[in-house]
Amino acid sequence: MSRHAVLTDARWERIADRMPSSDGGVRLPFRNHRQVGEGIVNRYRTEQTPSPLEPAPAAAPVPAAPVDVYDRNCDAARAAGAAPIFVGEPGYRPGLDRDGDGTACDS
Repeated sequence: MSRHAVLTDARWERIADRMPSSDGGVRLPFRNHRQVGEGIVNRYRTEQTPSPLEPAPAAAPVPAAPVDVYDRNCDAARAAGAAPIFVGEPGYRPGLDRDGDGTACDS
């Protein structure tokens, strides 16, 4: 074992037979499988670990289910501060929209 060894002899014996063969390859063979293996292990041991992820932002609160709003007439809607009421808004109904333009209690 060299003075810069990362793997003990016992650990190297466990993985030595799993290294690829360097016989008959087209490229230059590995000079020393142990040196390459230790270089890989050392690289991953000394790599800085990535900073932990920031916590996920809190989920936006789920809006409450729309409350059924019913104003008896436009005077009641105005008194409640809801007038004018547009199509799609809570409280809109065709009976309050006299001219049929999509805006109830507008006059």
